[in-house]
Parts: sequence; structure tokens; C-alpha cells
Amino acid sequence: EELNLTETQSLEIDLLINNTRSLTNTKCTTTATTTTTTTTTTNTAIVVTDVINNFGMMKNG
Repeated sequence: EELNLTETQSLEIDLLINNTRSLTNTKCTTTATTTTTTTTTTNTAIVVTDVINNFGMMKNG
């Protein structure tokens, strides 16, 4: 099933995914880098989950 996202939502998700990809492709040589990568990945998952949940609420509401 396709999500009907606004252009802004799509761009935000693309940006988060690209940032996460960029960070995970960087070698984690320090704890700070590892923490940043983990935080960004978690934030990406939260945003995508929120978008999907909000879509479900709009559709069912």
C-alpha cells in the first residue's frame, strides 16, 4: 500500500535516510561518531514510524 506523503514529508525522509547512509558509511573511530550514527538512525526510524502511524490515523479517522 502506498503512503500519500506531502512533498515536504518525502524530502524530510529522503534527507534523513541520506544523512544516516552518509554517517554509517563513515568509519566509526570514536564513541562520539558511533553515538551520532546510532542517534541519527534512531531518529530516522522514529520519523518514518510517525509518518506511517499518522498516515494510518488520517486514513482510518
